[in-house]
Amino acid sequence: HFTISLTEALSATYPTLKALVGEAFFDQTARRFAAEQPPSSPVLFEYGAAFPTFMAEATRSPEYRYLSDVGAFEWAINHAYHADDAPPFDPSTLLTVPEARRGDVVFDLHPSAQVFVSEYPTLDIWRANRPDADAGRTIDLDAGGVRLLVWRHGIDVVWQPLSAADATLIVALLNRHAFADACAAALTEDPLFQPAPMLADLMAGGVIAGFTLSTPDLER
Repeated sequence: HFTISLTEALSATYPTLKALVGEAFFDQTARRFAAEQPPSSPVLFEYGAAFPTFMAEATRSPEYRYLSDVGAFEWAINHAYHADDAPPFDPSTLLTVPEARRGDVVFDLHPSAQVFVSEYPTLDIWRANRPDADAGRTIDLDAGGVRLLVWRHGIDVVWQPLSAADATLIVALLNRHAFADACAAALTEDPLFQPAPMLADLMAGGVIAGFTLSTPDLER
């Protein structure tokens, strides 16, 4: 019963992985994973973060080199869906910050927010293996990778494509860097980067959940 429950939990979290490798191989690998890496928490939706890598290694085939990334995307969806909620953010509260301190703003991002990066067309692979997908569709693994912001908006898990600079900015914000420092990091990716459109998107999408002010760096 223990093994069956864990296998079913992994199947619910990773339906695309199951579609890619087939039910028999997936279930066999899930049983091995459950035996070697049992859960440390009774909450089943928290179980299985390491399963995509375990599955990719179990195939032992370069043809399935994209499996861990597809699984990581499904885990990002799982995390976003079950993450804690956050109260709505009122952008007008930023007007209370003195202009000289606006670079010291440290944004609190929604607990579901995360940046997903893959060198493969992971989103296309995921879409092509959905139950309602076109059965004849083929994916070119050399078509290029993806950078996505994944989060929960209301009750829906959504995502948005990112440029390299956008991704760098958001990762810095997730790591609690002050806004000025996050912008400086993004500018190393693109010297022409303008943060205002991305910040507006984050606010409109409910990704910004609040803010604090960092302690000013005396050397800055």
